[in-house]
Amino acid sequence: MNSTSGRPAATAPAKNWRSVFAALTVLYDSSIIVLCIAVGYAVSFPAFSFQDFFFHQWKLMLYTVVVYIGLGAMLGVYRQAYASPLRLQGAAVIRAYTLGTLLIFATLFLFKNTYYSNGALLTYVVIIPLGFLLSRSLFDAMRRMLQKGKWGLEPVVVVIVDDQAAEQLRHIAVSALTGFDVRAVIDASHLDNEAAMKKVREAIDRHQPLCVVYGASSPDSRRLSEFIDGVREYNIIVRLVTPEVHDTLARMRLYDYAGIAVSGPSRTARNVLYRSGKRMFDAALSALLMLLTAPVLAVIALAIRLESRGGVFFRQMRSLSNGSDPVQVLKFRSMLADAEEQHDAFVAEKKTGEETVFKSPGDPRITRVGSIIRKYSLDELPQLFNVVAGDMSLVGPRPLPMADFTNPTQDATVALLYERRALVKPGLTGLWQISGRSRLNSRQMVFLDLYYAEHQSFLFDLEILFETIPVVISGRGAY
Repeated sequence: MNSTSGRPAATAPAKNWRSVFAALTVLYDSSIIVLCIAVGYAVSFPAFSFQDFFFHQWKLMLYTVVVYIGLGAMLGVYRQAYASPLRLQGAAVIRAYTLGTLLIFATLFLFKNTYYSNGALLTYVVIIPLGFLLSRSLFDAMRRMLQKGKWGLEPVVVVIVDDQAAEQLRHIAVSALTGFDVRAVIDASHLDNEAAMKKVREAIDRHQPLCVVYGASSPDSRRLSEFIDGVREYNIIVRLVTPEVHDTLARMRLYDYAGIAVSGPSRTARNVLYRSGKRMFDAALSALLMLLTAPVLAVIALAIRLESRGGVFFRQMRSLSNGSDPVQVLKFRSMLADAEEQHDAFVAEKKTGEETVFKSPGDPRITRVGSIIRKYSLDELPQLFNVVAGDMSLVGPRPLPMADFTNPTQDATVALLYERRALVKPGLTGLWQISGRSRLNSRQMVFLDLYYAEHQSFLFDLEILFETIPVVISGRGAY
């Protein structure tokens, strides 16, 4: 029972089932890969025997499974296996297959694996893609059958807050939220707040949803704050869908029609196994990266010292929200030594009134070395020390300077979104960094951070880390 209201609290079997289904999908794909390799071997060698196949090809078979499944995990194939239809997973599957095949052929060439070379082209270019196409279609049909039977669906109540959101939310409700069981749709656009909240509470008491999805034209909707406060007594997630939220998530191929969580308990933050495992992974990988990048760190430090006076490092107190504990973030100095003294004057000249995250591509305080290390995010490398120390994680929301939370124009709902970022530890990279970085405005950054806060997992972390590599190399969206 909910200790606050005495009403039943929702549980989360849907999330557990999705994890189980992701594991089943990995096992299924691994089996298909092994079967396809066996078929290719049998076609290439008519005198086929399972004993010869496993004896001669077990290394290649294991390597192929690791490459395809590993790339699939890092490209998001398995993270939303139960909640995403086949057409939305297709792009990630194709990318994983293409990269995997190129890597496997490079390996075969490098090690001169002539024993299987005659059948490799047939196996990896014809049999495996055909096998995946057929088997994945059958597997997706099974997934849809399970969803029709309400297996693993998250029960939700959809509330249309205002007129401008009505058409969008009705379309979503009619087509069904992917992976969600829509128990009720309440059109509150023509009701006063008291009548609307009465209907919402009645729907929650009757249907026991895991979350309430509010649809509004904008996060600045004047009614949203009252609607969010109206269900705080329930132990359920409150999500927000607006055109801006949907477009921001779609930028990262996160086609989540249930939007972002703006209130309620955090599910993954309480997962002790995930948090402890992530901490060990962060410490081990950060220490390794510090060792590997030591020569780069030394060269950058020397270049900074030679170009301008001042220290090599820049330390700044940053936080995830106005009320969360600040962290002293360590960076390579990329500006003139007196940049802080010039800050207020430069902000006054460039301020647009829209952005909360202050960065400008034309900042004259940036040094020549600073412009290079900023473009490729090399100025962030010293934050590996923050990760090893436990102040930060490799993946998480970006910590912001405390001055960025002093925007007096923020309304109550937008301020609430910033506060919810503090549910997780700040990170070196995250969804914001791989989605456009400084090309996104502050609200889009927060939407992506909140999506990660609710859906964080080992697979999601791997995906973000993998996607960070090409972003850093290209320097896209950085200045």
